[in-house]
Amino acid sequence: MDRYSHISRVPFLSLRLLLLLLSLAAWHQAAAAAPTNEQMQVEVSNLQLAAAARPRYSVIARFLERAIENPDSNYTLLQNTTILLPSNQALIDTLLRAWDNGTEWLRTVSYNIINGLYTLRGLRQLPRNAQIPTLLEGANLTKFNPSFSVALGQPGTKLYTWAVVKIPNLYNGVFLKAHGVDRWVVPPVA
Repeated sequence: MDRYSHISRVPFLSLRLLLLLLSLAAWHQAAAAAPTNEQMQVEVSNLQLAAAARPRYSVIARFLERAIENPDSNYTLLQNTTILLPSNQALIDTLLRAWDNGTEWLRTVSYNIINGLYTLRGLRQLPRNAQIPTLLEGANLTKFNPSFSVALGQPGTKLYTWAVVKIPNLYNGVFLKAHGVDRWVVPPVA
């Protein structure tokens, strides 16, 4: 009877081995699915390369950067131009750097551009300290700035995503203006 007693332990041992193998397989699968820091950095680099490969984005970014460096020569052009912007992280970062520069020239120009857009749409002019809504082309800014508010609106026949993004270091109530639609109006770069 004793020589067969090990048989009663075989099913339990097999079950333990099976559970151990299943646990190891599940751990290996989870470890393979989770992205490493290197993989995440590669993804970020790919996104940056994709953004840099689009010339329309870089043209607008260069225009804004030159407007910051030499505001006098670009004042009239920027003031009288409706700049249509895509929902692109690199371009939004450029805009933030531009508006965060905090020059009175940029504050005045941003206010005039937004007032012009609202006036053309038949809305009342905004008061000096109004909170200015931002029109973005279906952008998802939750990863970029969680402190914005979004609601859907439909001016004319187009469906827009309305977002409000506050810019620091500007006078009270001034917000970044971006306006994305299905056609491009790119200001010329001298």
